[in-house]
Amino acid sequence: MSSKPERPDVQTRKVLMVMVGFLVLMAAVAFGFTLIFQNRIGMRFVPQHAFPAPSVIADEREVRFADEARQRKILAGGNGHMPIGEAMQAIAARGSAAFDPVP
Repeated sequence: MSSKPERPDVQTRKVLMVMVGFLVLMAAVAFGFTLIFQNRIGMRFVPQHAFPAPSVIADEREVRFADEARQRKILAGGNGHMPIGEAMQAIAARGSAAFDPVP
């Protein structure tokens, strides 16, 4: 630690005013928290909420098979969609311009 005296151009009044302002600001924040969180003051515990039990589908395998069949139908051109093979051929036929904007 230096034993040199404090520089004479440091104004003690300004330093003290900054400290007092900071303390007033901290007190205002603490008081603001008491206004905002009134229902939390003095609370020693938070009630625990149980997670819901995981849902188990009894016929999960059949549901998966049904989803896969629906997806296969769509990929094969069902419901008015273009079959995936035909769509891939159309894209490949355009070559390097396959993903260019449509004019």
